[in-house]
Amino acid sequence: MPEKKKLEEAAPSLNRIATDESDIRERELSTLLNNDLVAGNLSIAEKILRSAKRLPFKKGDKVIMQGAPDDCAYFIISGSVDIRINGKHIDFRCAPQAVGEMAAKRAGEVRTADVVVASEILEALALSGSEFRAIMRAFETFSDNLNNSIDALSRKKISQLGVKSEPRGWSWTAISGGVGLAAALAGSVFVWLAGYSPLQIALASAILGIAAFIIIILSNPIYLYRKLSISSGTALVLYIVYGALSYSLTINGTELGIPYIDFQAHGEQKIETLVLSIVGLGISSITFGYLDLRLNGRDVKSQ
Repeated sequence: MPEKKKLEEAAPSLNRIATDESDIRERELSTLLNNDLVAGNLSIAEKILRSAKRLPFKKGDKVIMQGAPDDCAYFIISGSVDIRINGKHIDFRCAPQAVGEMAAKRAGEVRTADVVVASEILEALALSGSEFRAIMRAFETFSDNLNNSIDALSRKKISQLGVKSEPRGWSWTAISGGVGLAAALAGSVFVWLAGYSPLQIALASAILGIAAFIIIILSNPIYLYRKLSISSGTALVLYIVYGALSYSLTINGTELGIPYIDFQAHGEQKIETLVLSIVGLGISSITFGYLDLRLNGRDVKSQ
């Protein structure tokens, strides 16, 4: 009887422990289903849960040590980690992401980075390299997701190296601005020496400066088509405004006294010219935009 009474008293505690364990498993399963490698596949998530070992970490712990020969992969359930190579930060990961998958993919490869806990606590599921590779063989989608993840990480590292290796110096915009300013000053001096009015000097200076700026900035080969597309589109908008203003002012015989602009052409001729010019500028803007997308579109998508 005493033993029976002890079991009855212990039953609520045992039930509570079982409930807590069930809740933890549900939370781990939900997090795994949101992992990019698992991608919502319930069979893969349950396989990881059966094979992995739950491990707790605290802030500052090294989950993975650079140069170590172990090959476990860690699926983060809660918390975050800092990834460092030779002590330098290169990436940051948190739940539901994983770390250590590159070493787990191939047996015998040493760790390429330190993984340090950045949050106050970290909960992770540690999956041995052999179990990780078994899941790769059993589930083609898991293997494909892993390859895509590693490719994206490689592109990110290349991008970071590319940014660091850019030569220091003046940007294309700064150079274009300097050339444009010099052209504007030179043009204003030339027009002033020719004896023109202040308004004509200002207009000539502005036109020369803007033209020089655009010519130099379009010399950047990487974004040549993009800038041509933007320039054509801007010219299209400005020409539509100009054409609408010109037609509305001349159809009633009104004259506008702006230097170098004649609003007195016949209405029929202006409409034909306006339409043809708008179509030409529109085609140019679309064509250059398409060429820029062909040239730089892949780089934008991969980032």
